[in-house]
Amino acid sequence: MLEFSEGHEEQNSSMRLKVLIIVSLPQLVILPHWLQGSLNTLQYLSISSCNNLVALPQWLSDMSSLKTLYIIGCPNIISLPNDFHRLINLERLEIDGHLELLRKPQPEIGESSRPHDAADEPDEVVEELE
Repeated sequence: MLEFSEGHEEQNSSMRLKVLIIVSLPQLVILPHWLQGSLNTLQYLSISSCNNLVALPQWLSDMSSLKTLYIIGCPNIISLPNDFHRLINLERLEIDGHLELLRKPQPEIGESSRPHDAADEPDEVVEELE
């Protein structure tokens, strides 16, 4: 059985997971550090109904094999890692109720771009990446 509480990092650090589904863990505030042991193997990560999860770690962007990421019902996550674009193998991304996470930054001065209009966006984001 996986432990998500502090003090079990060493016990779980040698695992090489391909799939991890986290559902309804109110005590989860951040993803456990031992998950970094699966940076090169994790292909599917689903996090749902974790109301106290406040952030995704920067090292999430180092998950070179991640193909599917679901974040559903985690209302306190307010940002994605800065280098989220490094998830080059990501094929499917679903973030429910967090449109602000996917908003593109404003273009730098001198760049031309159509202004971002939040009214164009649906309430739920499901994105197929190619």
